Amino acid sequence: LRVRWLCHRGDGWLETCEAQTIEARVLARSRDRTATDLEDLHPCEWIAVALRVASPDCVFELDFLERATSLLLPFFERPADATSHTPRFLDAPFAATDHLYKYYSVLPGGYVSLAHGLFS
Repeated sequence: LRVRWLCHRGDGWLETCEAQTIEARVLARSRDRTATDLEDLHPCEWIAVALRVASPDCVFELDFLERATSLLLPFFERPADATSHTPRFLDAPFAATDHLYKYYSVLPGGYVSLAHGLFS
């Protein structure tokens, strides 16, 4: 799994780059709850993954979420005669910034907090 986000260039402008993945951990999946691999996901199955990425110039979680542009999901096409093990990537866009603010409260001093009642 890969994440694209807007990172700072040396001249202060933002550009799209790929964040360094630190850890990708399977939390749950539809078929076998004990499976922990990302390799064997079949059509019509789902998987929940905790993804840790390096974002050196982001202080808060919301800083990164505002600048994340897409999640790159690897997949393989497996026709009967396929010999290539090079993945292709599905580019799945992140939620829009205005959608993110439904789940966070902006506090005095510029701090943010996850909104109450989100998981109730």
